[in-house]
Amino acid sequence: MFDILLNSSKEQISYAAVLINNIILKTDTSKKFKDFCDPYLLNSYSHQNHDYLKVKDPKSEEVLNQEEGYIFHIYTEGKIKDDLKDKFYLLSKKLSEIYPCKIVFYERDENIFKKQHLTSWNGSYATYMKTLAFVELENKLDYILYVDLDMHILCDLRELFAINLEEKVMASVALGTGVGVSINSIDKTTELKLNSKWYNIAFSLVSLKNYKKQDINKKFFDILDNYEITHAPEELIYNFIIKDRIKLPLSYNFVLGHYMQDTFESDAMYKFESHGGYFLYSLDFYKKFLKNAKVLHYSGWCMKPWDKPIYWHNVFGLNNEMIEYACFNLWWDTALKTPYFEEYFKNLKQENERYIQNYALNILSHKIRDIFEQVKQKESNLNDFSEQVLHVKQQLSSFTEQKIQNKNEVITIKDQSYKKHLSYQLGVELIKAWKNKWGGGLYQIPICCLPHS
Repeated sequence: MFDILLNSSKEQISYAAVLINNIILKTDTSKKFKDFCDPYLLNSYSHQNHDYLKVKDPKSEEVLNQEEGYIFHIYTEGKIKDDLKDKFYLLSKKLSEIYPCKIVFYERDENIFKKQHLTSWNGSYATYMKTLAFVELENKLDYILYVDLDMHILCDLRELFAINLEEKVMASVALGTGVGVSINSIDKTTELKLNSKWYNIAFSLVSLKNYKKQDINKKFFDILDNYEITHAPEELIYNFIIKDRIKLPLSYNFVLGHYMQDTFESDAMYKFESHGGYFLYSLDFYKKFLKNAKVLHYSGWCMKPWDKPIYWHNVFGLNNEMIEYACFNLWWDTALKTPYFEEYFKNLKQENERYIQNYALNILSHKIRDIFEQVKQKESNLNDFSEQVLHVKQQLSSFTEQKIQNKNEVITIKDQSYKKHLSYQLGVELIKAWKNKWGGGLYQIPICCLPHS
């Protein structure tokens, strides 16, 4: 069977169910493994930032004797409740009616990684669990495909197992140049600089026999024990110690945060489009290539589909319009149809919709109030249209008081009617005007108060 590795904190374990459901639903049951050992299937386009992918011989014993089905190895930090594990076992039984699958839990103690100089990821040490998995499974399995939970699969994953890794340890996507990346030893005597491209390991095919043969585990812990790891812990280390790997096409790790980077930042880091660009693919390439993506990655500046916003820029883009995140609907369509988890995700979606709308309205009202105070200080220069400014103030005060007092207001994300309200449109126009105050923006305020046909 084909082995897939997932790792999760206890808080995010339910998202693994969505990914498992997603993977099974994208499996073409009319095909056998040998059908994917086709170089034309895996090399549909060429690009300087990825390799030509060699495939296994479809007539080899390895391919012909390959048993169909997936085994999902789920590594977690700490113990998962029995009733939740039971739901996963029921899920695997249900999905096996479509395509064979098994789910195996590995509950591990994260204390082995809690060293003083180690960096947690989002408050958890679960990120290190994949390395623990590689060590524990290297004598049992030949290959394993690691997939992050914040991904959505659009292809049959058996095509990854058709790749011939030869003597390589890992196949993953190179996303950045790696320029300027370095780590310092704990005793401050040594600095290591990355002299290669930056690979994202969130979706990686790993040869465990080569992992063991090249003693990657020892190299990993040498870095872990002797250097300060300040960010992206496992990924950072693997970029330093695995020099020779297969570069997968961007289609296998299409980062939606990069695709939407221009929504969040005016000075994006795309190669060929700004001085000192970091991303290996241009913005134009990202925009045109979405239709060819095989694995979507809700990462970068992109929120996770299940997350609640934390910052202003999670909700509003550069033009102060509410951000519509790409491909969230795909994830939610799968989540809401995941057997035995439907009710959980239905409630989560409703909760998030209420939160996001109230968050957006509240943060906009606070923003308007701040600008109103600044406009008030400028009134001595606005005598020519003081009556119009007074009208604006009255509109803003009404809007602000209404939204601050009514924090429990419920508006579903599908209901966009609030955008038609004068108070909302006025707020957006005022923010734009204030940003352009030195270009005459404030003198356009009265215009937005006029009725439109």
